[in-house]
Amino acid sequence: RTKSKTYNYILAHINLGLVYITQGKIRAGIAKLTQAVKLGPQIAQSRKWLEIGLKRADRKLAPLKRAGLQAVSDGRYNAALKHFKQIQEQAPGRLRAGFNIAFIHQKRGKSEQAILAYKAWLKQAPNDMQAHFNLGWALMKVKRCKDAIVEFERTLELNPEYSEARKLIQQCRGN
Repeated sequence: RTKSKTYNYILAHINLGLVYITQGKIRAGIAKLTQAVKLGPQIAQSRKWLEIGLKRADRKLAPLKRAGLQAVSDGRYNAALKHFKQIQEQAPGRLRAGFNIAFIHQKRGKSEQAILAYKAWLKQAPNDMQAHFNLGWALMKVKRCKDAIVEFERTLELNPEYSEARKLIQQCRGN
């Protein structure tokens, strides 16, 4: 009987999460679906529905991402930043919004903001090779070569063929 109540409670979270996502309340929907998984990690159905919910959320947010990428391409960085911040607020960690926010700061020449944003993104995606490289580049720009070398070395761990990282390590070392 207790198992049945727990199962029904998990199903209620799944259903509510999916409804929220459909209504555009993406952050609340993802929270409900995540809670369903936490309540019943042994129930494969909860993980399956979380995955489905995340895909639905990504589809709902895709127009914002496209608009943000187009704005970056057009050099309209303020507009792009607005789009990616909306994604980040609604679904933290989704659609590489954090990476794109950092990249925009970097393109605008705001190295310190880029550094903070890349570090925040790397907490969510620690194996993002391009983020490590870009963080190293931003660190070089503010004359923090020791820290930049660490990021370039991590880039090479993730992709030993990334020759530009190797060149920048040498540049930082003054060779």
